[in-house]
Amino acid sequence: MADGMKTPGSMLPDKGLAPFEGLPVISAGMEIPGASGGLRDALSVEPREFHHEAECYVVFQLRVRKVRFDPIKDVDALQRVHVMDIVSAAFVSHELVADELERQQLKLEEARRGPTLPGMAPGESGEPQGE
Repeated sequence: MADGMKTPGSMLPDKGLAPFEGLPVISAGMEIPGASGGLRDALSVEPREFHHEAECYVVFQLRVRKVRFDPIKDVDALQRVHVMDIVSAAFVSHELVADELERQQLKLEEARRGPTLPGMAPGESGEPQGE
């Protein structure tokens, strides 16, 4: 916002996250600082050769090491950040995760379109269409 003003937390959408020290928590993030180590372990028992632009699928078993709350710029609210340790990692087939990845992609696309009013189709804005 202009002039160093922050958007009040009461004006922000409720994301269902518990407040922290009186401030709303409006997003969640994750950090996996040891990700390369977990992948190195997986590759040590199942060596793979990858080429540029190749895609692979990896599943992680994670454990929360720490939770912190970071301020969000220009907003009087926080982001909950989970710092994770890798317990285990494994390469998996596309078929094993394809349905979940597709569901997640649809959720992301819907979120990018924004909320709809009752009776509106997803993606409708309610704005008049230009000619």
